[in-house]
Amino acid sequence: MQDKVISTTREARKQFPLSWTYTELAAAFDFQTTRKRDTMISLYSKYLKQAYGEAPLVSLAKAYLEDSKIKEWQKTFDELLMLSPSSPGFHYQMANVYTQLEQYDKAEKEMLTALKFCPSCNTYWSKLGEIHRSKKDIPSSIKAYEKALAYSPTDYDARAILRELQGKKSIFSVFGETNIDSLIKAAPTAKDHPEASAAIVSDKVRRVVYEQGASESVNESIIRVFNEKGIDYFKEYRIGFNGNSQGLTIEKAVTIKADGKEIRADINRNMAVFKGLETNDFLYIKYRMRNYNTGKLAKHVWDEYYFNRFFPVTHAEYALIIPKGMQFTTSQQAMDISAKELDLPDINSTLFSWSINKEPGIVYEADMPSLSEVGKVFRFTTIPNWNFLVDWYAELAQSKAQSSYEIQEVVKSLIPQQDKLSTQEKIRKVFQFITDNIRYSSVSFRKSAFIPQKARD
Repeated sequence: MQDKVISTTREARKQFPLSWTYTELAAAFDFQTTRKRDTMISLYSKYLKQAYGEAPLVSLAKAYLEDSKIKEWQKTFDELLMLSPSSPGFHYQMANVYTQLEQYDKAEKEMLTALKFCPSCNTYWSKLGEIHRSKKDIPSSIKAYEKALAYSPTDYDARAILRELQGKKSIFSVFGETNIDSLIKAAPTAKDHPEASAAIVSDKVRRVVYEQGASESVNESIIRVFNEKGIDYFKEYRIGFNGNSQGLTIEKAVTIKADGKEIRADINRNMAVFKGLETNDFLYIKYRMRNYNTGKLAKHVWDEYYFNRFFPVTHAEYALIIPKGMQFTTSQQAMDISAKELDLPDINSTLFSWSINKEPGIVYEADMPSLSEVGKVFRFTTIPNWNFLVDWYAELAQSKAQSSYEIQEVVKSLIPQQDKLSTQEKIRKVFQFITDNIRYSSVSFRKSAFIPQKARD
């Protein structure tokens, strides 16, 4: 089958020598067969003599680079820049290569050129900061990373590197470390909770809010399973997050056996499958969540946390670092926990923390309300009021609610003589049309968490 595909591609290239698709396929198949790039480079070079363009030049440059032919790669990129002199992306690509080759002066030159064309690109400023850092020019590196954050407050990697350059520890070190061993030693057993299938030994959320509204959190949980039911419930651990506006990284997920041995869980995006989980084992998971809100919500953050669950909780804690002067509100449902406060003058912020100990599990009853209604829930937001949300959503939805030719034609067919019908009759006709003709779909690529589709669609 593969031989037939290769022969067909070669024949197609002969018939259509100016087709870049067939040329690229022929080159790829030849490389798969020979594991050499000589023919690939030859095919690309011959094609460029017949049809000079950006795409084949980029592929040729890549082939030269992967074949360690740096001079030829550089020459090809020079041709690209002559063809498209105002493309900062080419300078950025060259800077990446020069950085890998430890030719930092050349890399810096390329980045400075890229920034002339696109001075507000945080990625370019971060790259320049990386180059200065490699050259041991710490002051210049700090300035570059500060620029990156000025243009993109959600460049969290730049934040972390900047603190390191300034001789500071991770911002999350302020919260302190979790002593996993001591928590496991003191963990409750099945005898302590004979009615439960598992117990949450420790559950912590540590959130940092930055001055420009960017926010990230580290969540850390230790859970002990008491029986098969608990194993079945926790063996597949799914983390809820919004893929449109959040980034998730599971930093560690392991099964911890009685002898302390750790078995790594299988991880895929927001899912962790804990292997080798047996009665009385522990599972440990730590993940980082980063917010990337846009538009009017870019400077705001909101969150909620459940202090009790359908399992007993030994210790639950929500901690928050927030800049001084930033307005926020909190609410508590079915609880009244006072916050502990710690002044952090070095970062002009305050650390707030709310915690609870030895919380019994909620006993499930048939047809009972959801946990969000009966649980002990802590909510936090920097959004000032409902008017702000109304204005925000009106801006998003207004263009989607505008009339169009298709809608006007449907209305004319439904209500041809509008002045002869009462408001109730008009509503009844529209309602009947919607219930008879409109079908709903839920497809991820057509929607987001907030923005509706256009009415005509």
